Amino acid sequence: MSLLIYGDPHGEWRPLLAAVAEEVPDAVVILGDCDLVRPLPAELTPVSAAGVEVAYLYGNHEKDLPAFWDNLVGDHPDGLLHATVRRLGPYEHAGVAGVFKKKVWLPPAEPLFDTRSQSVSQLAHHERWRGGLPLRQRDAVFPEDVQALKGRHADILVAHEAPSMHRYGFPELDFLARDLGARLIIRGHHHMSCTGISGGRHQGGGPGKGGGAAAPSMGPAMSSRTLEEDERVGRYGVLRDNDGRLHAVSAGDVGAVCETDEGAMLTLPGGRLIHVHHPLPVILARLHGRSAA
Repeated sequence: MSLLIYGDPHGEWRPLLAAVAEEVPDAVVILGDCDLVRPLPAELTPVSAAGVEVAYLYGNHEKDLPAFWDNLVGDHPDGLLHATVRRLGPYEHAGVAGVFKKKVWLPPAEPLFDTRSQSVSQLAHHERWRGGLPLRQRDAVFPEDVQALKGRHADILVAHEAPSMHRYGFPELDFLARDLGARLIIRGHHHMSCTGISGGRHQGGGPGKGGGAAAPSMGPAMSSRTLEEDERVGRYGVLRDNDGRLHAVSAGDVGAVCETDEGAMLTLPGGRLIHVHHPLPVILARLHGRSAA
């Protein structure tokens, strides 16, 4: 059983069609920014003809043109994997479509609106698109989207936005993955292929426009993998914070390391802070893969 994840096509479907023709997966998940000039089912006729289930997220470019939105969300609403959990192939998937936006919610700032209905209620009639949010705001992540997934379980979290592993990512997605019990986060948006580990969870992103990333096996080797404090995983050093949680951190991700009364504090992308009980020299040594003197 297999799953094919396809990131940010921007109108380029040939790699996806070729991959499905070579080996038919159980399901395909598209991570947004489709830039569709015709409905999604028309673009992916060979995929559906092969009996492959297709799910998708919208990205931040679906709002660029009404046709982009209509050819994805409007034409194929049942395929939208947003603020819900769905079984695709052998795994349960949770999805978060769209992006964090300053006029709605841009963590770590507090949200301006918790729900879409709150936002719409503040709009004049002429500012609304089809009676709801303006098209330019249809790609926004609202707190209600994350709240809808609280208390659910998923093996994989797919999102258009990036979690904290990326320099422009958001820890809110890390926290959500932890709440879901997800062992893998797959994202699009930034057009950069990367894999890593954060808080004990594997994170990955497809290689950008026209690229796809297949989900790694989630068999025993991955699901039973336990990280240990002081371990190194590639360029990542594993640290345990004062609350007992593990974090895999690379030196390049750390903005600053500050001495505190209890040990040290690390600042990470997105404004996230990690407090650890080790003294400053020990943390610096571990970040760079050395033993403290």
